[in-house]
Amino acid sequence: MFPKVVQVVPMRDYSVYVYFEDGKIVLYDMPQMIEKEAIA
Repeated sequence: MFPKVVQVVPMRDYSVYVYFEDGKIVLYDMPQMIEKEAIA
């Protein structure tokens, strides 16, 4: 089972800090994810 997200904090460089219920904090680099091509 996946832990619940309790907070998301956007940064100026389009990355986000995601805080999880289990205390884990992850920084996601969104520009890198946005550059990927979508498959239809």
